Amino acid sequence: MGCVFCKRRDQAIRPLYKEKLDTETGELKQSYFDEVVSISLRGIKLGEKEVITRVHEWRLENRGTRAA
Repeated sequence: MGCVFCKRRDQAIRPLYKEKLDTETGELKQSYFDEVVSISLRGIKLGEKEVITRVHEWRLENRGTRAA
């Protein structure tokens, strides 16, 4: 990565952030409170090459009633 004194803009490997996309509507997702476009960590960027390391997108759902 460069050592302790390497400036952040000179580092070869950087985190890759991308906007979240709603798969149903195709629109950019916005935060719940202030309606700013949500971004999330997707992987790493090495020069011009992007490597996606986070392939799963988790979501919270209510648990339904369980059959006896």
